[in-house]
Amino acid sequence: MSSEAPRGSWGWRALAVSALAWGIVLAGRAPRWRAAREARDAARRLSAVAQSEREARARDLEALDDSLVRMAAVRRDREADASGLYLFISTADRRLWLRAGDTVRFEAPDETGTGDLPDGGTARFATPRGRLLVERKEDDPIWVPPDWHFEEVAAERGLRLVRLDPHQPLRIGDGVWRVIGRDVVREGADGAVQPLPPGQEIVIGRLLVIPPFGTRQRRFRDVLGPHRLYLGHGYGIHGTNVPESIGQAASHGCIRMRNADIEALAPLVPVGTPVYIY
Repeated sequence: MSSEAPRGSWGWRALAVSALAWGIVLAGRAPRWRAAREARDAARRLSAVAQSEREARARDLEALDDSLVRMAAVRRDREADASGLYLFISTADRRLWLRAGDTVRFEAPDETGTGDLPDGGTARFATPRGRLLVERKEDDPIWVPPDWHFEEVAAERGLRLVRLDPHQPLRIGDGVWRVIGRDVVREGADGAVQPLPPGQEIVIGRLLVIPPFGTRQRRFRDVLGPHRLYLGHGYGIHGTNVPESIGQAASHGCIRMRNADIEALAPLVPVGTPVYIY
């Protein structure tokens, strides 16, 4: 039997090798093409939603009965838009863009609200949609946890909740817990008064104490990261002490970012910057 390859087989082999090589090249480029396409799609959605929000805002201003109120609102909007900067947040993509016109100045992943309906109630943990403004900027922000924080901690640890009234001491065992000034303190049987550490949960046996608003024990540091862009009604864009949650729908409504990202973003965003969330 001849060992000579059939005529034309080498050509077919060369063609197959070439096709395989091109397949490998295209497979390597596919993720970049996909990312570029997703970025273009997000930019188109961003522009369309921003334009829709501007038109809706204009209709709302026209509907104002008081001409002086309308003039003041128009002036605020013009001042806010003067820089051309605006933030755009996609709750579906869980991503944030800072743009000036069609130019992207900054982009980063974020974390948005779960949208949960706790206890069958309303979606209080959803990130708000629409047009907001950066009302103020805060460095080293302090977190004042709402009641739901203590409810969640109690559920996780199997504790029972008890609320401390600022005007009514709480007697448990051989101690008395009361509010003196801005501190929750423990008064021992010997009358010695000891302030409790600020920014820590107060656990007494199987009880979790909810401290009153205004006390230092209800002010938590290092939870919101190095900066917060406050958007009103309790919502904001800020850092986190749980960086592994970025990219998920896991917050209680705020937009969380990695601390390094909010550190880079905050100096670029002036107060009054429009924020579009969809």
